Amino acid sequence: MLNSILFVSHEASRTGAPIVLLHFLKWLKQNTNIYFVILLKKDGELRSEFEAIAPTYLYPFPYTPLNGLKGKVIGNWNTYIGLPNYYKNLKKALEAHNIGLIYANSIESGKLLHFLSFLNCRVITHVHELEYAFHFTQKYNDPENFNYLFEYTNHYIAVANVVKKNLVEQHKIKEQVVDIVYEFVPDNITLTSNSSKIKQSLNIPDDAFIVGLSGTMDLRKGFDLLIQLVKEVYSQISTKDIYFIWVGGNFDSEYYFVANMDAERTNVNKFIRLIGPQKDPISYFSCFDIFTLLSREDPFPLVCLENALLSKPIICFEGGGGMPELVEENAGFVVPYLNISSMAQKIIYLKQNPSIRYTFGENAKKKVAHKYITSACAPQILNIIKKVNPGIEQPENAHNQSS
Repeated sequence: MLNSILFVSHEASRTGAPIVLLHFLKWLKQNTNIYFVILLKKDGELRSEFEAIAPTYLYPFPYTPLNGLKGKVIGNWNTYIGLPNYYKNLKKALEAHNIGLIYANSIESGKLLHFLSFLNCRVITHVHELEYAFHFTQKYNDPENFNYLFEYTNHYIAVANVVKKNLVEQHKIKEQVVDIVYEFVPDNITLTSNSSKIKQSLNIPDDAFIVGLSGTMDLRKGFDLLIQLVKEVYSQISTKDIYFIWVGGNFDSEYYFVANMDAERTNVNKFIRLIGPQKDPISYFSCFDIFTLLSREDPFPLVCLENALLSKPIICFEGGGGMPELVEENAGFVVPYLNISSMAQKIIYLKQNPSIRYTFGENAKKKVAHKYITSACAPQILNIIKKVNPGIEQPENAHNQSS
């Protein structure tokens, strides 16, 4: 019986969608005897963690490009012999696992679903993206990606109401084949450092008020708005004890260079720390007083859930994604889209009203602990899997997943 699952991750980077998939697969292995395998469209730093859970395959043909005549000869061999053989063997390996369901963890998996169509099974696509991602995936990937995605997908999981709405209204997906399961984080967060040590390492006074931000340094995440926000805050308040820490991003980015240039020219560089990606971002989040989301579009970012679980109130933009669904009126503030002045006012308000800040933070924590953690969301995904392919529900036919 075809009762195992093939989970397809579009990449193995330490970013939102692969991390959520990893959380779910760990839960699935610990709480069921369902057999599954993993296929990575792109390699990345999480590959070893996927491999520790289940048999893991790479879709990209593994070769190192070479220059000169040798490179040309090897390139021709790869094109006409190596590549076809690699994919032939990959198909053979996957067929041996009795796959009865494909679970694609991104809208970027359309072309891969076409490759996997020989398995002739039902497909769930987990949509972590909004229209910005749809646009640029279409622009920079195979133009047939979405044709394949919509052709092969039988059921969708959307990570927020706004994501489902976008699928239905912009891409004409039938509402009845879209279920909502919010993004989620592990039930417990472990801190490995205290906030005083973090502040000291960043040369920030221990009594400073910290505004936390996190993400890649790009337009979608609103990184270009950071300097404007800092400048606006200090135009509205005379004290000089508010610091801004941005966790994540690429120091080689043009946006990083421009941000430093703008910060220096506007004399706010003293109050900004751009610290790049961290192995333990949670410990940095722990020293935040509030978390601010500058994203123009962000479906339901994990960094907000992680900060909420640490009792940090959240400020975000209306119309910028799914986070207003969590924040509402009692876990922070939702300000008008791209209204930097309003966001600055709310930052100052929360600084000056610690009791409200505390209440909002505790409300945020309670919401996440109740609704947006693995133990709450993973069973919802499993129920959808069973609904789409009832054969998966029969544990007596499942393989024994090696531990």
